[in-house]
Parts: sequence; C-alpha cells; structure tokens
Amino acid sequence: FDMGTAALNMQDYAAADRYFSTTLMYNYADPEAAFYRGVARSRNKNYKGAEADFSRAIGYRYKDDGVYRERALARMGQYDYTEAIRDWDKYLAKDSLNSTGQYFRGLCHFQTLEWKKAIESFDRALRINPGYEQALLDRAAARANLKDYTGAVADYDAVLQLNPQSAAAYYNRGRAKIESGSRDNGCTDVRRAVELNMSLIEIGRCQLSLGGRS
Repeated sequence: FDMGTAALNMQDYAAADRYFSTTLMYNYADPEAAFYRGVARSRNKNYKGAEADFSRAIGYRYKDDGVYRERALARMGQYDYTEAIRDWDKYLAKDSLNSTGQYFRGLCHFQTLEWKKAIESFDRALRINPGYEQALLDRAAARANLKDYTGAVADYDAVLQLNPQSAAAYYNRGRAKIESGSRDNGCTDVRRAVELNMSLIEIGRCQLSLGGRS
C-alpha cells in the first residue's frame, strides 16, 4: 500500500495501479486501496476501471466523501453525464461551497442540454468564486442556447474584464451580438478573436453572415 501511495505521489500511475492491485489481492475488502487504485486508474484515463474501484470503495463504506467527486469525474470521462450528476449531488450535499464541484455539475447539465440547471450550478460556482472564468464562459454559452443574448454578452464582458486576451470570449460575444441583430459590432469582436489566433475560417463565416461585406 505504501509503495502504491508513493508511486501515486510521483505520478507513476501504472505502478500505483500494480501496487494497489497487489494490496487488494490480499485484502479484497480494503476500501482505501480500492479508492486509491481508482485514482491511479482515473489519472491514467482508465475511467471504466476507476469507476468500478470507486463503486467498490463506496460499497465497503469508504468514509471520504471525495470518492463521489472522483467517481463523478470518472463517469464524465466516459461521457456518462447523467450518473455523474448524481455523484456531484452527493458530493456537494456535504461540500456545497466547493466552486469546482458546482462548476462540474453545471458542465454535466450543459452536456445533457439542461441549460437552466446548468446556469443554476454556474451561478452557485460564481457566487463562491466570482472570478471563475470558465464558469462565466460556460454560463454565457448556456444563456446563448436559451437565446438570452443580453445575458450572454454580459458574461462575456465579465470574462474580458478578467482576461482581455480571451479569444474565446471575443469570438462568442461576437456570435451572440450577431444572433441578437448587432452584426457589425459582432463581427468586430470576431475579427479581434482572429487577431488573437482563432481560426481564420471563422472570420469568413462572419463575413458571409453580413452578406459578403468586410
């Protein structure tokens, strides 16, 4: 077990997997070894094996609530966002002030096209951490999907206050402005995004939306 922990700390995930597997050969019901092998497997992108280990740890009453966080991440790695949401709910019931957990639950709702629930989770993340740039970007995208372009633009404005070099914010703010009817202003943002290394094809698309005007 100690050798597995050392390997995990050294980010040698394959070795950690082997050491914890050896531990579990001698003590099948060791929830801590199952948990840490799950962590090693998850970091090594063996998400299915990691999920099985975390479920095993839970079955043997592993006491660290982080097991739900880790299983949620493993399920997200398999694109199983519905089950991941259930784990985030359990994890956040004990640690509701975890902005990262709130954000990831919102991301899962985003992936299942539940825009309003995604926004609620991003709202919670941003109340805890107002400078959470990715939460702002994703809340803006969810708002745009609900055709709340005013709200989306406001979020992109906030991102650009935090990070004036955000090409993603310029590009997506431009798209939101174009969708809301402010095409010239929107294309100005897209051009700025291109200057910040966005794909040149996007400026072409924007020009097409203006009827070929440059």
